[in-house]
Amino acid sequence: MNSEFTELPAEELAPEPPQQGRGDRIARRILIPLAVVALVLGVGYVFFSPLRVQGDSMEPNLHDADRILRDKHAGVAKRGAIVLLDMGTPSTADDIVKRVIAVAGDTVEVVDD
Repeated sequence: MNSEFTELPAEELAPEPPQQGRGDRIARRILIPLAVVALVLGVGYVFFSPLRVQGDSMEPNLHDADRILRDKHAGVAKRGAIVLLDMGTPSTADDIVKRVIAVAGDTVEVVDD
């Protein structure tokens, strides 16, 4: 039994890659950046929240209408740190911005001049 085999070039044996339509390319160019933006904003929302300073009690560091980000997972505040205190009731969401002047174990003396 005499059989002859014909060798085929590798290009003919390999399957052709699927062709992407124009709609697929546009979808990828739009959906991937949108997914990245959504992920960044989602992570930012979990860890931070934007606030606007009201009043001038923190000048010269923070001025009225300045925007700041609250770190929702901050640890223990150290002396000199700027903190946000929740002074609101369940019906309001009032936060005040203050600087830490003393920590546990410190003594604070208020003197009226």
